[in-house]
Amino acid sequence: MFILCFVLNFCSMAFAEETVFMSAWQQLSVDEHLSIVYSLQRSGKYDGAEQRLNYLLSEDPGSPFLRFEQAKNSEYKEEYLLAVDDYEALLEEKLTSDLRLNVRYRYGLVLSNVGEHKKANKIARKLRRNISLSASDRRAVSLVLGTTQLQSGKKKKGIARIQNALNKLASSQEHSWLQSRAKMALAEELLFQATQIELIPSRELNESLKERADLIIQAERQVQSIIALNEPEYALKGLSRVADAMLVLSDDLISAQAPSEFTKVQKELYQEKIVEQAEFLQEKALSYYSTALRYANQLEWSGSIREELEAKYNALQAEI
Repeated sequence: MFILCFVLNFCSMAFAEETVFMSAWQQLSVDEHLSIVYSLQRSGKYDGAEQRLNYLLSEDPGSPFLRFEQAKNSEYKEEYLLAVDDYEALLEEKLTSDLRLNVRYRYGLVLSNVGEHKKANKIARKLRRNISLSASDRRAVSLVLGTTQLQSGKKKKGIARIQNALNKLASSQEHSWLQSRAKMALAEELLFQATQIELIPSRELNESLKERADLIIQAERQVQSIIALNEPEYALKGLSRVADAMLVLSDDLISAQAPSEFTKVQKELYQEKIVEQAEFLQEKALSYYSTALRYANQLEWSGSIREELEAKYNALQAEI
């Protein structure tokens, strides 16, 4: 009997709390709710944002704009296939010209995230021809188009278009999220190029090592510029990718055995130098993971990249 009363009292308290909670939400306007949604998203609290959007949609389930906001939140949560389905469903409906343009725009972005780069490129090219775009919108679309071209394999065109678009921005902060996305694509391309440089054991190892390290440094600069844009999502991903590249280079260094023609003494000195350089890279990678985690903590960021960074940091710290 006591247990039954306890359960009933607990349920009654929970219901009362939920009633107060919902009553407080009912006092807010849609714009006030959306302001909170955007604030939550800036801290990577996408589940909290989703809860607010679900509430708004329960009040107005047919709102195309709220459904668009919900699709964007799914995209931020990296639930890309769900976002694709939502955007496609919206495009089948009657929308205002501005909303349709925004849906197509986001649809093109999320297609890139699921690897549909050619399809995303096609959408971006169509957007570029839209006569209703403002000068600022055109710069945004150029960033999108350059990024999709780079990711679809049209590397020279993509890189050139991104650089051209960046040079034409009205201010250093204009379209900061798209700038970050484009710069992240540039950084990833530089890191990919770095992996293509093989460290062949020879007296000239330092030359190939320097060439590879220079590419990683260039990628690092792109990430530093993303941090300056105050875009946490890509800043954290960028720091993680650069640190990853340093670890790969460290592993490849250790695997690069001394040339067979070296004397025993030369081989020992060679190996000592290799281990020293590899350990430096591991320490550098650890510092990047640590920096990224401090940044995430400062922002109270709760996106999936935080868990990834914690796992990498802990594994590397235990190893060295």
